[in-house]
Amino acid sequence: MIAKGKAISHGSNMLRYNSGESESKAHPELIHGITSNFMPQDFTPDMMWDLVKMRTAHLRLMKNTLLRFELSPEKENTEDFTKEDWKKLWEDFVEEFDKQEWKDPETDKVLYPKTNLAGSLYGVWLHEDSKSGIPHLHAAVCRVDENGKTNEDHHIMKRCRWAQLQVDRKRGWKTPEEVRATYIKEATNDCIAVLKNMERFSLSEYFKALVKKGYTVYVRPDTNGVIHGYSLGMGNASYKASELGKGRHLLVKNLENTWRYLRMTDEEKQQLANSYKPKSKNNASPTHKPLAQQQAAKTQGTGKSNIDYTKEAADRVLTLINLDGKEYERYVPKVACDVWDEVFNPAQMDNEVELRNYAAAVFTMLLGGEKVVDVGGGGGTSNDMPWRDKDEDDYKFAHRCANYAINKIGIKPRSRGFHR
Repeated sequence: MIAKGKAISHGSNMLRYNSGESESKAHPELIHGITSNFMPQDFTPDMMWDLVKMRTAHLRLMKNTLLRFELSPEKENTEDFTKEDWKKLWEDFVEEFDKQEWKDPETDKVLYPKTNLAGSLYGVWLHEDSKSGIPHLHAAVCRVDENGKTNEDHHIMKRCRWAQLQVDRKRGWKTPEEVRATYIKEATNDCIAVLKNMERFSLSEYFKALVKKGYTVYVRPDTNGVIHGYSLGMGNASYKASELGKGRHLLVKNLENTWRYLRMTDEEKQQLANSYKPKSKNNASPTHKPLAQQQAAKTQGTGKSNIDYTKEAADRVLTLINLDGKEYERYVPKVACDVWDEVFNPAQMDNEVELRNYAAAVFTMLLGGEKVVDVGGGGGTSNDMPWRDKDEDDYKFAHRCANYAINKIGIKPRSRGFHR
C-alpha cells in the first residue's frame, strides 16, 4: 500500500474533489462515500467545510485547516473488498498513525506529540475512476480534534510511511519496495522479450514494441536529438533503464550488445565465457601468464591484491567490454560506473563509449602486460599503466583509469550541428 498525506488550506475545493462534485471528475458515479466521523450521515462537502471552519475558528493563524490523505493498496489486495473492508482499512491506518510520538533522542522531550485523527471530524471516499484502474481512498481530516487539540502536521509523510508499513505487515501485504521489485522484474522480462524478437536492432522499434505492451516510454535526448537514456511508465509507476535487469545491459548504449548476446547460440555463449576464463597452471604458456599474475609480479612489494572481476557481486554492475573484436563480461564496482557516468559525458563527447570501454578494460585488468592492446589509437608499454596502489579504493582508481583513457585516446568533442 502507498499512503500519502499533506496539510492544506484549499479545503472546500478538495472536499468537492473527494466527493465527486468537482467538475474535474468525469465519472462521479465511480466515487463512493465510505465513512465519516462527527458528521451527519448525509453530509455535503459544503457542510463539512463549514464544520471545519467552526472547529478551527479560534486559531486565526492556522492556515492549513485540513489534513489530506490518500491510501492506495495494490489492486489484487482489494478485489473482494466490501464497503466495510475499506472502512476497516482506513481505521487500521488511523490507529497506526495516531500511535506515533516524536521525541528528542538526547533529552527524551516530546517534540511532536501524538495525533488524534480517530477523535477528529473526517470524511472518507472510495475512488474507482483512476486511469490505472486501482481503487483508492481519499480522506479529509480536520486539523483540530473534538477536544480542541491540534493534530500535528510535522513529518506527516514519515508518519504516513510508518503507519502504511504497519498495516502492510499486519495484513501480510507486500511493502511498496517489494511490489516495485516485482514490477521491475516484469518490465525487465518484457524488455528482454522485445529484444529477442527483433530480427535487426532498432532503437525506435524497441520503444514501439514496449508501447504495444502497455508501457509509456520517456526518452532523454541531448540538444542534438540523440537519445542517451529512457524510462518506462506503467500506471503511476516509472522505472529507469538503469533499474532494469542485472547491471546496465538495458541502457541505451548497451542495448545493441545485449541484443547480439541474446541471439547467440548456447555454444557461442559458452565460447565467449571460456574466452576470458583464466588458464590453468598446466596449460598456461610461460610467455602468456594470466594478467592477474603479470600484475602481481610487476607490483611485487606494493601490496597489490588480485581482484576477480568475473565474479558477480551485490555491489557490482555487469559491464560488456570490447577488445580486438571480442566481447568480455566483467562485473565492475558500481562506484566505478558512477565515476565514468560523470567523467564521460555523452552530451560533450562523441567517443564516450570508446573512452568508457578503455577505462573499464584497464580497471578490470583486461589491458596490461608487456604491451597495451590498441583499442582506438592508443597504445604503449605496461610501464605507464595505472597499476593500482596498495590501499587505493575503487573511486580513486576509477578516476585514474578514466584519466588514462582520455590521455591515450583523447576526447572527440560532440559536434553542435545535426547529429544523425
